[in-house]
Amino acid sequence: MRELSLRPVTKVALMETAVGCSLSVVLAAGGFGVWSLAWGTLGGSAVSAIVWWRLSPWRPTGRPSPRIARQLIGFGANVSGSAVIEGAVDAVTRALVGRGQGVAGLGYLDLAVRMAVMPVRSLTVAVGQQVAVPAMGLVQRDLRRMASWYLAALGALSAATAPLAACLIALPDLLVIGIFGNQWA
Repeated sequence: MRELSLRPVTKVALMETAVGCSLSVVLAAGGFGVWSLAWGTLGGSAVSAIVWWRLSPWRPTGRPSPRIARQLIGFGANVSGSAVIEGAVDAVTRALVGRGQGVAGLGYLDLAVRMAVMPVRSLTVAVGQQVAVPAMGLVQRDLRRMASWYLAALGALSAATAPLAACLIALPDLLVIGIFGNQWA
């Protein structure tokens, strides 16, 4: 990713999605119910991890320097903290919907969240993680240039995702019927 070799990154991401979706469908047809989604996600992630391990020549060696360890722990703490907050909000939301609407309500919530978030998240991840971050890594010592590139990437993502978000807000009924059919009206 750092070298902007996006072809293998895309291939592994597609492989992960294909394995995860296929496994979920097979398990759902086999009667595993909602667990088929969990096992499909886990299976896709496992395949991705194995493929990346095989493709990458790098292997961990030795002990990290204390300075680098402190930097990584500091950065990781911030990332983990934001993930904990996001997870807590999600858990409270799901608990409230589950208590009030039951399992069917949770299913509808999950579908709605996926529909609303997937297009925006996919674009953000593709551009942000696979293009912008590696590109900024090339100029990491030039803070002015990196700041300029960051603002340009943020502006481009905003310009691309704002119309998607507007469509989801303005036309939810048409999108649901167009994607899933009239039975969802």
